[in-house]
Amino acid sequence: MLKPGQQSELNKNGQVNVTSNINVDDEVAWKNGFFHFENVDIDVIMRQLAREYDITVVYNKKVNDHFYADIPLKSPLSDVLKVLELTGKVKFDIQGRQIIVNP
Repeated sequence: MLKPGQQSELNKNGQVNVTSNINVDDEVAWKNGFFHFENVDIDVIMRQLAREYDITVVYNKKVNDHFYADIPLKSPLSDVLKVLELTGKVKFDIQGRQIIVNP
């Protein structure tokens, strides 16, 4: 039985792992209609955007910064990328369905 602030995950071996003290806002943001990024690296953000917008992501160089943002899920991809670029920590090149990430 899970308690508030816990999350379960089924691993590849069929065992259930329980994690405590998760950030509930991160886990339920999609239900509230937002991407919620709190102190996460660009890899985490781009994995979520790749799933949501059916894109592929390529990295020219590693981006070592962390990001904070709440962005409506219904936003066009171009708007989401602009918000991230406004941080001054990352730039994107768009080539069809491929997003190239540059520091």
